[in-house]
Amino acid sequence: MAESLRTRSAAAPVRSNWRRALANLVVAEAAVLHLDLSTWNSVLVACAREGQWQAALALLQRLRAETGGCNGHSQSAVLSACGRGGRWEVALDLLSQFQAERMEVGLVVYNAAIAACKRAGQWQLALSALRTMQSFSLIPDVVTWSSIIGACEKGGHWGWSLFLFDAMMHQELEPNTITKTSTISACALGIQWARALELIESNLISCNAAAGACGKASRWRSALGVFRCQERSFERDAASYSIACGALGEASQWPQAAEAFRELGVMRISCDAVAATAALGSLVKSWLWRRSLCLLCELQRTGVQRNTMAVNAALSTAGKAASWLTAVGLLLQMESELLQKSSITDGAALSAFVFARSWRRALCQMEDLRQPSGSLQSLGLAALAAGGRWAQALAMLVEVLALRLEVDVRLFNEVIGACGRHGHWEAALAVLAMLPTRSLAGTVVSFTAAIDACALAGQWQQAAALLESMAKSAAEANVITFNALIGVCGQGGAWSRALDLLNEMQVVAVRQDHISTGACVNAAARAWMWGEATELIASLPSQQLRSDVVIHSAAVCACGEAERWRQAMELFGTLRPSALRVDGSAQTAAISACAEVGQWQRAAQLQWCGPAEPGDVTIFGATLSAAAASWPQALTIQVSLQDAGLQGNAITFNSLAQAFQFGMQWQRAVMLQECWVTPEGDPLAYSTLFQACALAAACPPMPALGSRLRHALFLALAAL
Repeated sequence: MAESLRTRSAAAPVRSNWRRALANLVVAEAAVLHLDLSTWNSVLVACAREGQWQAALALLQRLRAETGGCNGHSQSAVLSACGRGGRWEVALDLLSQFQAERMEVGLVVYNAAIAACKRAGQWQLALSALRTMQSFSLIPDVVTWSSIIGACEKGGHWGWSLFLFDAMMHQELEPNTITKTSTISACALGIQWARALELIESNLISCNAAAGACGKASRWRSALGVFRCQERSFERDAASYSIACGALGEASQWPQAAEAFRELGVMRISCDAVAATAALGSLVKSWLWRRSLCLLCELQRTGVQRNTMAVNAALSTAGKAASWLTAVGLLLQMESELLQKSSITDGAALSAFVFARSWRRALCQMEDLRQPSGSLQSLGLAALAAGGRWAQALAMLVEVLALRLEVDVRLFNEVIGACGRHGHWEAALAVLAMLPTRSLAGTVVSFTAAIDACALAGQWQQAAALLESMAKSAAEANVITFNALIGVCGQGGAWSRALDLLNEMQVVAVRQDHISTGACVNAAARAWMWGEATELIASLPSQQLRSDVVIHSAAVCACGEAERWRQAMELFGTLRPSALRVDGSAQTAAISACAEVGQWQRAAQLQWCGPAEPGDVTIFGATLSAAAASWPQALTIQVSLQDAGLQGNAITFNSLAQAFQFGMQWQRAVMLQECWVTPEGDPLAYSTLFQACALAAACPPMPALGSRLRHALFLALAAL
């Protein structure tokens, strides 16, 4: 009996140190002291508390070898050691081994196994263990339910957690604080904020979990209410402020978040990364970057230690505000305060330089990267692309590939876009061809950027080939892709290909928009295909699309070039008056169409079908050109031009002179020359004057022309 007591006294202090416990055990064995089962169990518990599962397994083997068995406390201690050591699979293997050897396995052993599953988030295995123990007529207790509810919550299955909590209440068991806290945390995952408030208890952990559930459900007022109730009941900790700031930050309630963050400093509670990021994050969402910097400075004045996460949040606000000077200042402060920079710091600073289009600063920041990564390199490439440095972006891509960094397709997309925007379509296609070599598949953004590059260079054949390559890959063309391709085909004169692409959009279920139709109308107009242009405009209502003045102008021009003035006037008549007030191009095109076939009366009518107060001298010029066959009408239009307060130009002058020529009004032509004479002279105008005089068989005396007109006339003759 005395030996047993000495053994217990030697093993008692080992509860706080597993190595000391093992040492005392070895000493006891060397002294040939009697070691009872409780002594072995105390050492096993010491190993379990510190997660020393290997030592616990070795002790269990020695215990069974020397005493011939073990009890439930021994088994649960070993399983707990495996659970705390992160070896849940070993714990379950041991449980199966105990059952296979027909050892008595009690409730405490199952609780230890379920707890091991909980730590690893293995909720399905925890439920399986629950069913197994119930099959052996073991009734789960509060500890069992708490562990399983926690396992389901950790595994993200909040529905199971609530179901198990209701099952426990059905057994008339009283839940403890751990059970309620785990269930409240599960409510937060499922945004079940009302249920979380029902389970709240008057303790710090429970209130923090309930406030977090309200915050995730965007119920910031409820979260703030729980936060304020804590002040009356017990002292809050940093987690309380972090949760409150997080809930307010998600709701962009920056005044309350800033107030809670200031209170954090006044209470002298250690400012953690979550609280700083949450408070400053609310300012980021509200684009209040100056306030975030003021809050950061206030932390320094109150003596609260700033951390890297807080400065990173301020850097993010500077990035959104495109304030690269602020970003540089924050980086310098981090160096002076010896704060360790992270990849988030680099990303936030690079974002600020990208938004500010400061590619030189971005390059300097890239040189100081601690851990280069594909995402950071993508930001650097975006800065170069925004700054128009396509060659440097291409060189950086080659460097990244040489370093064998993990990259994604976005990195290539930045370079493709940079090359394409500056007309280097060959380089853009070369970068696109690099994707398969890195086992990457081009996305719709990749192909669209390459098609845009070919479109800017007028390479419609290459763009069409890219669409065919896109069809063979997993990328699906969207409306932006088709619009770019239709546009380049129209500019290249391939109007039939543009129409084919418009039909192909319907085949692949890509909804066309007014840009698609407008590009096809422009393509048909360039080829004088007025019939196709008018058909496309007629099909707009069936596509639930609304035409605009630009599309109508293109179609009217096509009709004018084909001398289809009636169709031109019909199209012009379908335009809304509000569209004419915005753009007079359709009116000018319709007048020009009438002018091409000598319909000057129609052109004169169209003159006043546009804005209430005509303000475009181009429209007057087109009308004058149409009315050249009737010099009185042309003269009337010229007077209207002056009445409208507009200054005529060479086009209106020559059109009026041509009208006088057709009417053989040489005297009026001479007077017009006197009114419109420039030091350089206008060969076309003087040619019109000579023809007017010739048709009238008249030759005005040279002195009658005047000195200025004679001088201009000599210059015009010299230029002919």
